[in-house]
Amino acid sequence: MRPRVLVTEPISREGMAVLSASLDVDEAFETCRAELLERIADFDALVVRSRTRVDREVLERAERLRVVGRAGVGVDNIDIALATSRGVMVVNAPESNVVSAAEHTLAFMLALARNLPGADRELRSGVWPTAKPRGVELLGKTLGVVGLGRVGSAVAVRASAFGMDVVAYDPYISDDRFRNFGAEKMDTLDSLLERSDYVSVHTPRTDETYGMIGERELRLAPEGVRIINCARGGIVVEDALVAALRSGHVAAAGIDVFDGEPVTEHPLFGFDQVLVTPHLGGSTEEAQVRVGETVAGQVVEALAGSVPRYALNIPLADVETLAHVGPFMPLAEALGSAFTQLFGLPTAGVEITYAGEIARYRTELPTQSFLKGLLTPVLGDEVNLVNGRYLASEKGIDFTESRTTDAPSYQNLITVEGADASRGRLSATLLEPDGLRMTEIDGFEVDLVPAGDILVAWFAGGAVEEPGIVGRVGTMLGEAGVNISRMEVGREVVRGRAIMIISPGGEVPESAVELLSSHEGVSEVRLIRLDGRVRKQ
Repeated sequence: MRPRVLVTEPISREGMAVLSASLDVDEAFETCRAELLERIADFDALVVRSRTRVDREVLERAERLRVVGRAGVGVDNIDIALATSRGVMVVNAPESNVVSAAEHTLAFMLALARNLPGADRELRSGVWPTAKPRGVELLGKTLGVVGLGRVGSAVAVRASAFGMDVVAYDPYISDDRFRNFGAEKMDTLDSLLERSDYVSVHTPRTDETYGMIGERELRLAPEGVRIINCARGGIVVEDALVAALRSGHVAAAGIDVFDGEPVTEHPLFGFDQVLVTPHLGGSTEEAQVRVGETVAGQVVEALAGSVPRYALNIPLADVETLAHVGPFMPLAEALGSAFTQLFGLPTAGVEITYAGEIARYRTELPTQSFLKGLLTPVLGDEVNLVNGRYLASEKGIDFTESRTTDAPSYQNLITVEGADASRGRLSATLLEPDGLRMTEIDGFEVDLVPAGDILVAWFAGGAVEEPGIVGRVGTMLGEAGVNISRMEVGREVVRGRAIMIISPGGEVPESAVELLSSHEGVSEVRLIRLDGRVRKQ
């Protein structure tokens, strides 16, 4: 008997055809909650969009369920953690709207260049202007692409075809990617803004990117700049954009996304030179066809025993392996997150070494956890346990994995090191019964619980030997509202620097980082957050 799939919300007929070719399909587009709960036990797969909630109640009744397919990107309506624990794979279709979103961006650029929003409104109001607005050409203008991911790179290629000069800022990808898409690499966001006649945003919304283009950044751009955001609301600060439009510094804007959605009233709506759309950058007929085909194909692959490209979790089927390596997964994820927050994304490559007893087992799961942690500060919820390898490869990050049973100081040890071995090295272990411990940061021996907010400060060699240095640092942090739960001072000097590590036992405000950075003798301060939050690198 063929596997059975329940489809509770419409997908494209092309997607339905993919499902029907190898599965028994039951369309139930008007299924109510009670009916879903009653029927779900009879199905091997479930395909939903955003309306159907796949929560604990559904999953506990889904005795045969092996895969949930989300026809789209967001998976807020699916309990992925519980699905994983029950061996249910979750898949989605994140790339299906790339072309649509890129073309929507170009549509904004063309419309803003020729003043189409205002011209359309004026003519509809019954006015035929005698002095027609001339507009400008895209040819020869400079486009600044913020985020050279899938959509950003597609925009760069298309803008080049219009004869635009393309510059891009993305600190988390390799130089090769800039060359591949014909974009000049900008080392800072400020330098990109200073060069750009058009600025187009294509980054995920994370703590790092939220509010990244505000009043100061807009002032850096040339007068007459045009701003486009088809990525996520809140990356461009809306109040700052309104003020810049009123002053005339920003000539025009195209906005498809807003900080709070849905939006039916907004100050941006009052400008003739602003074109707004209701988050439909990825909504085209072709994109919906691709969404249906992509999610259907992955459901079929999952039921056939494969791991699809866009799987969002890993069914924990190998009980014996999981029993030995499972406890190291959160440790590996914390190492990855700490590495990126301390040293930046290792675009030159990174090596993961497993030493001790753990090296006797397959370590794919901890490695996937490490890659998830490594990329999450940059990509946010886009990265997960399965697609971390793919996304790392997409960003040009080579990673190697080695194992040795020799771990003289610990029963088990995980070490990660950037390809540039002069900087970027972390080690951690799992102690019983105390739990996770970080044992090395950049050549310094430490004893650190990798959790919560942690301040890491590097001092010029010898500075930590000054009498009273610990007290002065404590006073400074106290003035910033930070209570020190634990402080560790590395007296040894490595490559001309010493280290101080502070665990406050609570959240650290940005002001504390700035204050500590101003201390004489401090060469660098990093705040790492290991509870799901990250800060701007």
